[in-house]
Amino acid sequence: MSSARRVLKGSTVAVVRRCSERRFFLRPGLRLNRTIRFLLATYARKYGIRLHGFAFMGNHFHLI
Repeated sequence: MSSARRVLKGSTVAVVRRCSERRFFLRPGLRLNRTIRFLLATYARKYGIRLHGFAFMGNHFHLI
């Protein structure tokens, strides 16, 4: 895992994370899609994060 980096308030960052062992744990489906959208919205609101875009693939995801 990479080291944490300092993020300044108001800055834009890109986040990319892989699943454990590069396995395909993020299988597409209605339930997973709803769960991801719910969690992203909940934590963005909780921590004051503005989410510009996201993409989830089978074994990794991107957040801006």
